[in-house]
Amino acid sequence: MKSLSITKIDCLKNLLLKGNSLREVAIALSLSIGTIHKYKKILNINNENINLGRPNILSETHKWLVKRLVLTGELKTGVEVYKYLLNNGYKLSYMTCIRLLKSIGFKARIKKKKPFLKKVHKNARYK
Repeated sequence: MKSLSITKIDCLKNLLLKGNSLREVAIALSLSIGTIHKYKKILNINNENINLGRPNILSETHKWLVKRLVLTGELKTGVEVYKYLLNNGYKLSYMTCIRLLKSIGFKARIKKKKPFLKKVHKNARYK
């Protein structure tokens, strides 16, 4: 690898941070692409796009709103959340809605069946 002067390294760093490609930097500084690539690794310059993949259907604000509605008891089941989102104009599947609830921190549980307490049961409990 070619040893570069401090001024050339600073120029290389600035050009890479501006978002220029390796080829553009190599042409501007009249160096090989391999040398530019090695210095990019040494200087630990990563200006790669972090936002890869499909964007989320719901923004963080809407996720927060759904979480608040579930915690206050306005929406109690996944089906209710799904219907609420459909009525508000979101096009998503039921499974996407379930994944959304899991990402917020909710877990699917089957409600335990409990017998209703009669007055006799309540009086016995108080005694």
